[in-house]
Amino acid sequence: MRQGPALERNLRRALLGEPLQPFVPQRRFLSLISTGDRYAVASRGGWSAEGAWVWRWKDWIDRRFMRKYAKLPAMVGAGAPGVPKGLASEETLKDIAAIAMRCGGCGAKVGSTVLERVLSRLTPTRGDDVVIGLDAPDDAAVTTVPTGKLLV
Repeated sequence: MRQGPALERNLRRALLGEPLQPFVPQRRFLSLISTGDRYAVASRGGWSAEGAWVWRWKDWIDRRFMRKYAKLPAMVGAGAPGVPKGLASEETLKDIAAIAMRCGGCGAKVGSTVLERVLSRLTPTRGDDVVIGLDAPDDAAVTTVPTGKLLV
């Protein structure tokens, strides 16, 4: 979450040929990890806790975060994208404005046509643990890790 704004600024700086700024991550942070069956583990620094109450805490935080996106403002009609001067050519801006986001690329946050074009350049290698991979591209893979169980 905290890396996003720094990454966005550095991507813009890179496109403009400006020097990148180093990202300094937090030294201490809270991790809440669900282990299934409404149970979770929490850790921060040298402190840790586990249990159903940790899961309820995590669930409360997650739901509060997702409520921010429950009612979004209506999208404005197509127009010129708000890209700062120097980040893209006029032709690229026209292409961006003409292309509507399509379903099928949600996991990568790009349209399905762009995602398919990039994936078509890859030569998939098949692993024994891969049930669904690049041979049937989607925004997720299915593997048998650990053996006998499926991981999406």
